[in-house]
Amino acid sequence: MLFAVVLSLYCLPAHAQSGMLSGGIKGKVTQNSEPAGNLQMVFTDQAIGHQYKTKTEKNGDFLSVGMRLSTYKLEIIGPNKEILYTNNRVNVGQGVSDFPIELAKPEASGGVAGSAPASGGGNSNKKMSKEDIAKGNADNAKLGNLNELIKQAQTDMQAQNWADADKALTQLLAADPSTTRWEFYKALGDSQRNEGKVDESLQTYDKGVQVAQTVAAGTAAKDPRNPNPDPAKAKAGAGAMLTSEGNVYVQTGKIDQAIEAFRKAAEIDPNPAVPYYNLCALSFNAAKYEAAASACEKSTAADPTKADAWFFKGVAQNKLNNPAANDALNKYLELDPSGIHSAQAKQLLGQK
Repeated sequence: MLFAVVLSLYCLPAHAQSGMLSGGIKGKVTQNSEPAGNLQMVFTDQAIGHQYKTKTEKNGDFLSVGMRLSTYKLEIIGPNKEILYTNNRVNVGQGVSDFPIELAKPEASGGVAGSAPASGGGNSNKKMSKEDIAKGNADNAKLGNLNELIKQAQTDMQAQNWADADKALTQLLAADPSTTRWEFYKALGDSQRNEGKVDESLQTYDKGVQVAQTVAAGTAAKDPRNPNPDPAKAKAGAGAMLTSEGNVYVQTGKIDQAIEAFRKAAEIDPNPAVPYYNLCALSFNAAKYEAAASACEKSTAADPTKADAWFFKGVAQNKLNNPAANDALNKYLELDPSGIHSAQAKQLLGQK
């Protein structure tokens, strides 16, 4: 009996729209890892000179939508009209891109255009040297290059150009190897899997799981380009990557490794319905009905709306002569009365 292995393909944040004014950008502005509110943000289209303006909220969040797809000059302006930050290579593509910003500590004279993200410590009134300013400009240029690679990877993944997405994401991670953005590793692993690069995808997922787990545990090193990572999302991401590893092992016939990957995913993922369902299906296919019933029980507990888990739970219990099988099969028919297993469920229930 076949079962559906869930392949949850991760794409960098994007929602395809039509027309020219379909881009946007969001993020959080921080200074010394603290939210920087009430700052003016001016995006100037480098091609036509049009400006989009917004302000940061009290928590540092900002959002600008309806922007022309283009490369922008971004200036962040303080309450005294001083320029706190400049970046000449902010690329806006389709959808709303995430763009966190960490400001440098200001000079006593009122700020430095193009200053680099703060490294922490030091005297806030210390005047930045020419070397510091040059480093800041170089960092901003690097950030622009990274955003260009993100945009390229996003476009390639939407078009299912997996080889090109692989190339862009590999360059992105090589340029920023200490990133805490586990999402980049998941995207690269998904691209490599779709290319048929089995070993490479497994290695990439493993690295992504390691990064996500450090974020989830709060032990990740400070990352100025990701100043406020979400531990809950990272924990879910680690579970999703382990599930993807399990799917790769299933496709290559390595069932023991698949079971181990799904088991780890179920232990980590805050929403473990999918990995438990996959464990149930693998056990069922191996005629291990007690293990299948147990795993599907955990899947339905995590997500009571998962119809197929109720079906396999019921069939496994039926094989074990467990009278609870009828309840599970009836629940399946309640959730999916015209589903692909409905005829078999009715047959087992003695229905016509």
